[in-house]
Amino acid sequence: MEEPQVLLLKRIRVLVVEDDKKTRRLYYLGIKNNMIFKRRSCTDGKEALAIYGHWKPDIIILDIMMPDMTGYELLKHIREHWGDRDTTIIMATAMSDVNTITDCLKLGIQGYIVKPFDYKEIAGKIIEYFQAADPIRANLAHQYLDNQESTSEPASGST
Repeated sequence: MEEPQVLLLKRIRVLVVEDDKKTRRLYYLGIKNNMIFKRRSCTDGKEALAIYGHWKPDIIILDIMMPDMTGYELLKHIREHWGDRDTTIIMATAMSDVNTITDCLKLGIQGYIVKPFDYKEIAGKIIEYFQAADPIRANLAHQYLDNQESTSEPASGST
């Protein structure tokens, strides 16, 4: 991707709400603070509400099972109390039962990540979910990621 196009991209603000330290680390490995992402994280729903209120992330990745306020309760608060239907919200959990997914879909999530996940694929996955909210930024972000992957892969020999 050409540098001038990347510079036109307003970085995508990603808030990761995850109480497990190892899983937060995987998000940090996959969602780097770079030309396309600006990320923040917190460990519970109450802290997430405070960050959400002043930082206004483009994407929120929510763990469902957290202390104090679950990801589902936080999702419900953002959608119903604050009336925000624009922020891309992705639920992330080891729970994969249909009722949980259905309840979250009813509240307007854009995606669902089942843990464990491959950190190398997480950036592409969240950009896919962000596509509907901001197709121009999502497409530029995909181009940038594709370019980064192609320049970091070692050249393969002929067979």
